[in-house]
Amino acid sequence: MQIRLGNDQDLVFIKEMLFEAFFWNPQMSRPEIDEFFNNKEFSKLISNWGRSGDRVVIAENEQNLIGAAWFRFEC
Repeated sequence: MQIRLGNDQDLVFIKEMLFEAFFWNPQMSRPEIDEFFNNKEFSKLISNWGRSGDRVVIAENEQNLIGAAWFRFEC
């Protein structure tokens, strides 16, 4: 496993991981991912990703993306 800094090409994966972070509990009802990001409360967490306060690390195993951790400072 390798951990690397994320980049703009990882945005789709970051979105998927954000969705999974919200709906980790199988007991919870899960909306469609597009519906989730159409909600302003959730879309603001990823909109305009790549600003100066945004950071992400990606875990990958043999070219497969397997996890991510990120933070966003309000600028």
